[in-house]
Amino acid sequence: ELGFKGAPKLISSTANSFTMEKIEGKSLNGRHFRPFFDEQLFLRVMDVVRELHGLGFAHGNLHPSNILITDRSEPVLIDFETCLQRPNPLFFLFKFSDLVRLHLLWQLRFGPSQKVRMRTLFPRYVTLAMFIITPVNKFVRVLKSNKRRWRRSRKVSAKSFDS
Repeated sequence: ELGFKGAPKLISSTANSFTMEKIEGKSLNGRHFRPFFDEQLFLRVMDVVRELHGLGFAHGNLHPSNILITDRSEPVLIDFETCLQRPNPLFFLFKFSDLVRLHLLWQLRFGPSQKVRMRTLFPRYVTLAMFIITPVNKFVRVLKSNKRRWRRSRKVSAKSFDS
């Protein structure tokens, strides 16, 4: 059991499954949340992730859709399918992945305007790695949007061909 307030309580577990309590809240994945996602809320999310790492766990799948904000404005992590415990050799890779995801979330919300603040929030190795990860991430986004645009244009041309 993780045993901290930033995660749902474990109800039961077996050799290959577990059940956790259902948490009501809104995920950070969505445009409706951007106006309310300020620096204080981000710092609370960061504290929850640091507490998780301090307990010897790494989430490994820390997307905005896996971060819920409750009615009391408390961040809660969900979707622990890929969570790893410290003795696992992949623990540090998953921990690094968690920090990179948070860094990308910070960049998405606050942009390059607060680079000085960003250096104090994240370990130096994450900040240095972002010089490689950020351009690659932007390139992948462009490829995905072009792929979607190409598929849409193909569907439109197929419809006009059928007519």
